[in-house]
Amino acid sequence: MALFCFCKTMTSKEVVVEMEKVNCRPAELHEFLAFGINNPEEQSRGPVVGLGSPYHDPRGVRAIPFLDMGAAGRTLCLDYFDHYNMRWDARYRFLAVGK
Repeated sequence: MALFCFCKTMTSKEVVVEMEKVNCRPAELHEFLAFGINNPEEQSRGPVVGLGSPYHDPRGVRAIPFLDMGAAGRTLCLDYFDHYNMRWDARYRFLAVGK
């Protein structure tokens, strides 16, 4: 597994393209959750996004899970947006797995 940090605003699609350049893919939900369990300190360094398993609600709206720190401590969030056109700012990091 690898964390990608681009230090600039990027779309989800741009992030996936960069991962593919180094023979990686976005982490799927089970990989993403295992990473969070085994690396709890990473959330304090900034949000970690799992692009590999978008959630589709009953209305067809997509959401992506991410790990972050909230007022109460570690959080698992689900953010609704258009998966590929979402713009992530420089603080977000993306979990990837080698192909």
